[in-house]
Amino acid sequence: MNAGLFCSYSAMLTLLPLHASDVLGEAGTATAIGGIFAASSMISFVGIPLGGYLADRFGRRSTVFPSALLVCAGAALTAGASSLETLTGAVLVWGMGNSMVGPGV
Repeated sequence: MNAGLFCSYSAMLTLLPLHASDVLGEAGTATAIGGIFAASSMISFVGIPLGGYLADRFGRRSTVFPSALLVCAGAALTAGASSLETLTGAVLVWGMGNSMVGPGV
């Protein structure tokens, strides 16, 4: 599972800037792409404690699977994003899933 988490996060770090510049075109400045990464990092402040609480309350297996589904949904939404707003929302879903998987693993 750690390998999957690593691949998901490394895909976000590697492919997201390329995809964002392609989707956003001229609006895909370094500031806009940095804001997307900042939003993903800020959602971790919510996701990590929430993932830990859910893992303690319902068990690791019951937490990891829905979190992995959030990662998959976020990645799929990111691939289909066509504007800055949808891309940011998709990355927030992806980041929430990534941060919630960690405490359960």
